[in-house]
Amino acid sequence: MNSRLQEIREKQKLRRQILAQQLGAESADSIGAVLHSKDELKEIEETREASRASYDSSAPPLKKKPQTEGEDTEEDVEEQKDEVEVQQEDETNPYEEVYKDSSTFLKGTQSLNPHNDYCQHFVDTGHRPQNFIRDVGLADRFEEYPKLRELIRLKDELISSTNVPPMYLQADLDHFELRDLKSQFDVILIEPPLEEYYRESGISHTERFWTWDDIMRLEIEEISALRSFVFLWCGSGEGLDLGRMCLRKWGFRRCEDICWIKTNKNNPGKTKALDPKAVFQRTKEHCLMGIKGTVRRSTDGDFIHANVDIDLIITEEPEMGNVEKPVEIFHIIEHFCLGRRRLHLFGRDSTIRPGWVTVGPTLTNTNFNPETYASHFPLPDDHLSGCTEEIERLRPKSPVKLKSDRGGGAPRGGRGGPNAGRAQTPAPAPTPTTTPTTTTTTTRAKPEPQVNLKFKVEEPFKPELSNKASPEFKALEATISNQLDGVYSKQYGNTFIRTVINGFSAGSINIDASLIFNNVTTLPNASSVADTLVNATMNGNLNLTVNTTSISAQVVIPTDAPATTVVSTPANSTPLTAPPNVSTAAPSTSVTLTTLPGASSSPVSITSQLPLSSTQPTVTSTSATPSIQSVTTTTTTTTATTTTTTAPPDSTVGLKLTLNQPFNSELSNTASTAFQELAQLIRKALDDIYSLSYGKRYIGSRVKSFRQGSVVADSELIFANATSVPNTEE
Repeated sequence: MNSRLQEIREKQKLRRQILAQQLGAESADSIGAVLHSKDELKEIEETREASRASYDSSAPPLKKKPQTEGEDTEEDVEEQKDEVEVQQEDETNPYEEVYKDSSTFLKGTQSLNPHNDYCQHFVDTGHRPQNFIRDVGLADRFEEYPKLRELIRLKDELISSTNVPPMYLQADLDHFELRDLKSQFDVILIEPPLEEYYRESGISHTERFWTWDDIMRLEIEEISALRSFVFLWCGSGEGLDLGRMCLRKWGFRRCEDICWIKTNKNNPGKTKALDPKAVFQRTKEHCLMGIKGTVRRSTDGDFIHANVDIDLIITEEPEMGNVEKPVEIFHIIEHFCLGRRRLHLFGRDSTIRPGWVTVGPTLTNTNFNPETYASHFPLPDDHLSGCTEEIERLRPKSPVKLKSDRGGGAPRGGRGGPNAGRAQTPAPAPTPTTTPTTTTTTTRAKPEPQVNLKFKVEEPFKPELSNKASPEFKALEATISNQLDGVYSKQYGNTFIRTVINGFSAGSINIDASLIFNNVTTLPNASSVADTLVNATMNGNLNLTVNTTSISAQVVIPTDAPATTVVSTPANSTPLTAPPNVSTAAPSTSVTLTTLPGASSSPVSITSQLPLSSTQPTVTSTSATPSIQSVTTTTTTTTATTTTTTAPPDSTVGLKLTLNQPFNSELSNTASTAFQELAQLIRKALDDIYSLSYGKRYIGSRVKSFRQGSVVADSELIFANATSVPNTEE
């Protein structure tokens, strides 16, 4: 019992000594004074007294023996040895410099189980467990992988040689129009000044903090290329969900989450300003990655090189008062995307780097010029950095997909046969004559499903809105399309594609739009589409005065176009004997669907005619009387078939609504400026509503026309090709 208590006391003493070193206290007894806690000193004294009392009560009473003068018993000798060893340990303290790195801190003094007790070590020293992860830096990560190390070196050289000069623009992004950059970017890195960044760093921010509503209002969709990526630092709290909403609003799909794990090797005792409502202290941040357009690893090697880096960054936490993000995020982006048009929003003087356009309110200078920047990309493919043969050889690649239908190879020559081993008189080789007959079959793709949406906006109708080429038409078209895209993308997710404005008509402004969805198995019914727009109007999510009683939606699934076949035969066919013709034609197939499941209120008729024809190859053979000099000539007619398939058209739901505004005669002209402006406004509103409701199933909307009274909008909601669509009441 004596040795056990002594061991426990030594461990407690050692822990307090280490804690005193971290806190800068003179000794373990002065920890309470450093922490300005009188209760701490009182607790220490009570613990010592309790330990002494426990030891005294548990130790058995010793029997006193008469001792010879000048002699010590064996027990006295052992006690003297223990006291000398304890005294030596107190004087030398050999454990003072033990805890230096991950290879020496586990000495059996942290717990009774001396293995991987990182949690106890964090309690004792303040060192986070992630401090002991090996090979986290770029220099060390590929040390054991020579192929990847060489690939990174070659890519860095290529990036350095193809980067455009660094450009920067001092601008208040709260008021600056991003479209004034007059460029489409392949990569956009967004580092918003969130409150949690500055609160955790213990500093006061002179500029105002950005809320997620402010971030969502950034018009990233205006400056992103058709194939592009966005990287959004979103912290570690509510930004994980709100950041995804921003990506959807900008037209991106979340495809990756890059996590920054912060170590504190250099300053383990640092205290940070914590959230008063927080129970735990977060030591990581997230950077959401979004993708726009269609980019595949296996086929788009000209634009991306995947599997080069990892989605984890482990670096030292910045010093107090510093909100810098790790520079490794730039390396990850540059290694991944071969696009040279890179934009960094909310950048600082310290983040200006070659190959990037840096925009932010805290920059101290400006050298950005849109014309100068565009001059670096004079040709369509000049925005790509390209790739060398060596990089292409070294980079990781996705496996090539095996074809499901493998064509048979050419027949191999065999050894045997009916006349194998017999001596035969050589005969002249036969002379074949081949006449190719080419059959070209064109199959029109299935239309994309859509919902025709019509509603009325209470605004004056202008005659220019009747002209689709007018600036008024285009402006309104863009406004409505953008709002509808936001609504329906939020509702239907990735199934929603876009909004198409078919037209405007008077009364006040009648909007005719189409919501386009992609080719999936479900299409929202018309009632669901209408309800989504009504809810968005009632909740104030639209910047339009929509007359909710005028909203109508109708599912539109276009009829498949029949396949057409064209047969052409070259005129140089010379058969020796007229061949018999063998022809087989498949009957035409017609299918009529009068009722769409899930949309009983919107009958839809589908008629599909599929004429099928196939022609047997015609073979003509003419043989002369066998003789040594006989010649056999074979004429073969071969039929080659070429099939061309076009993309499926959209499926739409018709939607009509009325705007509470006067009708302008210009709205009758689809080319007018008034028509374009209102159509854009309505499309944006519809897209915002139905994208949120139907996600990926919703594609977009289009405004077909405006009519008078106030403004009645005739539009279509376009959905994916699905077996069911939202009903008109939704």
